Amino acid sequence: ADSHISPAPELMEFHLKTREAPLFAAVNTPEKQPDHLFRSLGFNRTWDEWRREEDARTHTTERRHDRGWSQ
Repeated sequence: ADSHISPAPELMEFHLKTREAPLFAAVNTPEKQPDHLFRSLGFNRTWDEWRREEDARTHTTERRHDRGWSQ
């Protein structure tokens, strides 16, 4: 029988070349990520800011399509 114990589902296991032992990290979905952590990963906007801008952009595109088809 396999005695290996898997990490909890919310944990991810990372194997780094520079490290023998694996690293475990709790991974959240983007909307649950703290804003300061999101920014520290190199993103210049929080998830909510990005999602709002993305929603606005896609809705604008859809409206343009509607106008184009109605002519």
